[in-house]
Amino acid sequence: MTMSPDQWRAFREIERRFHDAGPTERPATGPARAYVPPGPVEPVPRGALTAICAVFAFCAVLLAAVVPLCAAGGSPTVPRPAEVTERNTR
Repeated sequence: MTMSPDQWRAFREIERRFHDAGPTERPATGPARAYVPPGPVEPVPRGALTAICAVFAFCAVLLAAVVPLCAAGGSPTVPRPAEVTERNTR
């Protein structure tokens, strides 16, 4: 693919501008860098972190208690009728 004279002129102009620019004005090349917002980084308040951990621990304990009940097919609050249990064990 060949370039027209106008395209070559535009290409050379872009190259000239790039080389004339200082090191701070040049566009970033290479792998993308993570954006770091200006200013100090605010830490997460200890109270919020403690609350999140407490909720997570509560859910883990609740899940550990419910999973065996579901696997056994029963519920502590709703007992199964005796005839259904009898019919299933025959």
